[in-house]
Amino acid sequence: MKSHCLKLSLLISSSFLITSCGSDETASRIVIGTGQVINEYTEQQYQMPFSVQVSDINGMGVNNQEVNVSVQPSSYTKGYWQLNAGGDEWETVQLIDCSNEDSNRNGVLETGEDINSNGKLDPTNPVTIGPHPSDTPTLVNGKLVTNEYGSASFSIIYPKTESQWVTVKLTASTKVTGSESSDSITFKLLSSLTDMQSVVTVPPGGTYTSKYGSTSASCLNDL
Repeated sequence: MKSHCLKLSLLISSSFLITSCGSDETASRIVIGTGQVINEYTEQQYQMPFSVQVSDINGMGVNNQEVNVSVQPSSYTKGYWQLNAGGDEWETVQLIDCSNEDSNRNGVLETGEDINSNGKLDPTNPVTIGPHPSDTPTLVNGKLVTNEYGSASFSIIYPKTESQWVTVKLTASTKVTGSESSDSITFKLLSSLTDMQSVVTVPPGGTYTSKYGSTSASCLNDL
C-alpha cells in the first residue's frame, strides 16, 4: 500500500493550509477536494462544497461506486477577533491550538481525556455532511454514489461560531475491484470573506471570542 501527503496553501477568506493524505492500492484511487467557495447556508451556518473522484489504476472513472464520507474534529483554537490594522476586515488572534481531547474518537468522556478540566470533551464535532448546493450526483438519503466519470459531490455544514476555531479531518473511502481506498484532508473551518469584511457588525458567528477560551495560551484550562 502506498501513502502520500500533499500540502496546499489556498486563498479563500484568508490563507490556510490543507493537508491531504491518501492511501491507495494499485487497483483503485479516490481523491477528495474543494474549491474557493464558502456559502451562507443560513444566517447562522456556513456551507462548504466538496467533490470526490474514484478511478481505477489507469485513471478511468468508476461508475455507480458508493463513497463513504466521515468527519472528525482534530483540534480547537483559543483566541479572539479584532479588526485588522486597516480597520476594514475582521481577523483572529489565535493563542494556541489544542488537540481533540477525545483521543480514541469514541465520543465518550473517559479518564484522562478532559485535559482542560471543564467536565466535557473539547472540541465538539460541529460539522454535518449534506448534499452539494448545485452539483449532481450528490448525497441522497445518506448515500453518495459516483457518476460515469467517477465523480460525486457533497458539502459540509457548520455553525459560524465554530469558524476559525475548530480544525477537522474529512475522509472519503470506497472499494474498487476489492481494494479499499481512502483520502482525507485536514483543514480549519473558515469564515466567508463577506462576513469578515462586515466591520460595522460583530465578527462572523456573532461573538468576539472563541468558545474554547480567549485569554490563556494553555490547553490545561478553558480560559
